[in-house]
Amino acid sequence: MTDSFVLDRRRFLATLGAAGAVAAGGLLLASERPAQAASVQPNWAWCNLCSQSYYGGSPFQGRGICPKQPGDGHAAPGWNYSQVYNQGTTSGLPGTPGYQSGWRWCHYCYSLYWPGSNSNGDCPSAEGEHAPGASYNYAVPVNVSGYQSGWNYCIACSTLYHSNAGPGTDAGFCWVNYNRFGGKNTHSHGSTWPYCMIVNST
Repeated sequence: MTDSFVLDRRRFLATLGAAGAVAAGGLLLASERPAQAASVQPNWAWCNLCSQSYYGGSPFQGRGICPKQPGDGHAAPGWNYSQVYNQGTTSGLPGTPGYQSGWRWCHYCYSLYWPGSNSNGDCPSAEGEHAPGASYNYAVPVNVSGYQSGWNYCIACSTLYHSNAGPGTDAGFCWVNYNRFGGKNTHSHGSTWPYCMIVNST
């Protein structure tokens, strides 16, 4: 693992808003898929290898498939996030704060991904494509004050990833770019919206 793929703790803290700690209650069910918890669902994480958002479960740990280390799960550095589910999209995005619904949890790699209109996107699992299974309909915050900024949508693998440099920048490790384009191995932001995340604890 090189320094370019490790999120420096001090720089990570600098991206937290003043209201970064948001309470999220609810009991988790004993299942492999993300469990329902009131209006927000805790135990989501940031992988410090690929920079993607994934479901860490309870107990909070590395799970799924990390594209940076095929055959192994994501690495959990201890950050605990919440995802909002079943909330409608606010009109006016991305110019005004709101939530973009339609995001899904992949039951193969455990990452949060955007299925788009025609494809579920590329998954590093043997199946080759993300699959929602029994996923909830997640709504990712866009430009909401007090949440952690710097999150982006990757136009190559369709996942949500974090960048130290903020929205609209490439970072992390994208297995699609690595396998198809050789020299480029970071996620590609395209014309991503300024996504953000709810941080529960550090």
